[in-house]
Amino acid sequence: MVVKLNNPTDEQIVRNVISGNQSAYREIVERYQQPLFRYVNYLIHDADTSEDVVQDTFIKAYKNLRGFHQDAKFSSWLYRIAHNSAMDSLKHQSVSIDDLPVGEVPTSQEINAQDLVDQHIAAKDVTACLAKLPVKYCEVIALYYLKDASYSEISDILHISVSAVGARMNRAKSKLQTICKARGVPQ
Repeated sequence: MVVKLNNPTDEQIVRNVISGNQSAYREIVERYQQPLFRYVNYLIHDADTSEDVVQDTFIKAYKNLRGFHQDAKFSSWLYRIAHNSAMDSLKHQSVSIDDLPVGEVPTSQEINAQDLVDQHIAAKDVTACLAKLPVKYCEVIALYYLKDASYSEISDILHISVSAVGARMNRAKSKLQTICKARGVPQ
């Protein structure tokens, strides 16, 4: 039975799609296309490849909707698919993931640069510094600041422990301070 809902949750949309309303999946795509693109592009730093990865993510998610556990958070499941697809894309480029620069950093309205380094560092300086961080540190920053994901959600998406999320976040901030200092950015 197909149910029409006002402001349905992701999980309600998934149930609707599984029940036969395939067109309801369009709502999922509309909700997540831009946020997923920003996240993936932040990791890959190539708009065309990022678009392909996001499209691939939606296709994989649609094909595997029946495998989604209804008691889990849909957005974490979808971001995990996007993360895996992005990492696969980076591996196919035959470079070390840790050596790749990050994508363009969001504006100061989207990420609180003062929390990352120091309240006196300009957004352009933080952007230049963030671009030097390895992907494994950028992904926790991107999920935390762009998606507003909790450490628990980041743990689910990246398949690492909550304590590992905290450790990566601390290392990312520490490395960011070191990079900024080396670049002569005022502290």
